[in-house]
Amino acid sequence: MHPLADGLRARAAWERTHLDEGTRTFSEFINGAIMREVRRLEAEYHHGKPFTGGDRLPGGRKAGD
Repeated sequence: MHPLADGLRARAAWERTHLDEGTRTFSEFINGAIMREVRRLEAEYHHGKPFTGGDRLPGGRKAGD
């Protein structure tokens, strides 16, 4: 799927469910989804322990490249 379409789909899911699910903001919704995936990866690849580090992200292309 296209990234813009994915974003619109995610926002639509939050808009239609946030009252029932109790997520006050779209950011809270996104953070919850990310953290569920982080916990899954920690369980699968790190014996359920939190990963550490992450403060240095790999560099990407510079704007205009």
